[in-house]
Amino acid sequence: MVFAAVLLGSILIVRRNVRQKRGDEVGSWRLGNFLFFVFLAMWALRAHHLASMGEFGTIVMALAWAFLISTFARQLYFGLEPVVRRRDPHTLIGWARLISGKIRDPLVGRDVLIGTAYGVLLGAFESVDNIVLPLFGGLPPPPGTPSMESLLGVRLTLGSIFAYTWIYVLFSLGVFFILFLLRLVVKKDWIAAIVIVFLGAVTNTGGDYFWSTFLFSAVIWLSIYLVLRRFGLLALVVGLVVQNTLVAFPTTTHLSRWYASGAIAGMVTVVAVALLAVYHALAGQPLFSTKALDD
Repeated sequence: MVFAAVLLGSILIVRRNVRQKRGDEVGSWRLGNFLFFVFLAMWALRAHHLASMGEFGTIVMALAWAFLISTFARQLYFGLEPVVRRRDPHTLIGWARLISGKIRDPLVGRDVLIGTAYGVLLGAFESVDNIVLPLFGGLPPPPGTPSMESLLGVRLTLGSIFAYTWIYVLFSLGVFFILFLLRLVVKKDWIAAIVIVFLGAVTNTGGDYFWSTFLFSAVIWLSIYLVLRRFGLLALVVGLVVQNTLVAFPTTTHLSRWYASGAIAGMVTVVAVALLAVYHALAGQPLFSTKALDD
């Protein structure tokens, strides 16, 4: 129902924007092209390729899915952009600069660094119930299911990271769009925030401890809302990708284990992104200033 509402609402709003000649058409094309090639990179890394006529069919299916996903993202962005530019322009600046090719922009580096820190904190928070529940006499939660692709080597692990990227770009745009629709209905930002946190939390409950799961889910969804409103789309996407990389890839200190290569590739990717973000966010300034020491 939520997906149907987002799809129908985006079509109607895009139609209105086209009639009124509003919307960032160039930006929506850049976003669509970005997701198109991200999906194809994921497919190239994760698919089983054979030198046969069947490969042609897999190429056609990959192109079809890439076109569908990129078109849906363009539709959401084109519908959102005029309203967001007027009310919360800071939430799209970092993302707009990234997809326009300004990878070395200090603002892009800042948002990526904030998103990486958020993803690490979110991943740590999701593991808290392993400690909290036994303290109150409960059983720890069942172990999470790892990413099966990460158990099969570096190539499939990198493919999973590309998959998380396009999935959470669409997810973040969808949350943004639902928030926009709620604003139109309730007229108040704080009421819209409460509704979206409640909806997100109540649809992520399960297991033996309903209220504790609901509370943890509400905290997570509140953090999603706050990061999206305070730091923007780019920080949220990076945070969710990093969080899933840390949680879904089985991490071990025994580097000789057969499944260690995938976990190492995921960790190296996160660290490399964080270091590049620090470098670009500093914009040529030293990490530690010696001015205070000289004074």
